[in-house]
Amino acid sequence: MAGPAPASADLSALVIPLLKGVLYQEADAALWNSLLNLQARLRDYVEVLDLELVLDEAEGYAFLRSRPQDDEGA
Repeated sequence: MAGPAPASADLSALVIPLLKGVLYQEADAALWNSLLNLQARLRDYVEVLDLELVLDEAEGYAFLRSRPQDDEGA
């Protein structure tokens, strides 16, 4: 039975290692391909957590970081 669960499982499989640290293309090619395919959904998901995805396809790494705050006028 393949419903919407595989996409959710793929997203969870991406978020968990990214919350733990840097994801390298050479370390897990299948996970890296999932990251590239689900990049837009992943960005939307982590934005709710006030995080942003930093992805360097040329160098083959990705990680999450806190979104910068725009408090210049405070």
